[in-house]
Amino acid sequence: MFFTGMIFSTDVNLVYVFVVIIGIGRCFWSLLVPLVMADLCPDNFTSVMGICFLFMGIINIGIGPIIGAIRDYTDSYIITFVFLIAINPICVIAWSMQLICHGRRKRNVKNKTNET
Repeated sequence: MFFTGMIFSTDVNLVYVFVVIIGIGRCFWSLLVPLVMADLCPDNFTSVMGICFLFMGIINIGIGPIIGAIRDYTDSYIITFVFLIAINPICVIAWSMQLICHGRRKRNVKNKTNET
C-alpha cells in the first residue's frame, strides 16, 4: 500500500521521497553493473561493458512499448507497476544462476589444483 500511495498522492513531499528512493536505486544499479562486470571479466572490461550497455539499450527499447501497451490495454498504472515489479525476479534468478555457476567453476579449479 505504501508504494501505491505515490500514485494517488497529492502531497509533493511524498513524491519527493519516492523520487529520492528511485534515484538511489538507479544509482546502485549504475554502480553495481560495472563492478560485477569488472569482477567477471577483468581483462576485457571495456568490451564487456559495451556489450552489456548495448543489450540494456536494446531491452529498454523493446520493453518500453510493451509496458506502454499494457498501460493502454488495462488503463491502469497500478497493473503496469505490478508488471514492472514482476519483472524484477528475472534479474534475481539470473544473478543467482551466475553465482552458482561461478562457485562451481571455482570449486572445480580448486579440486583440479589439489589433485595435481
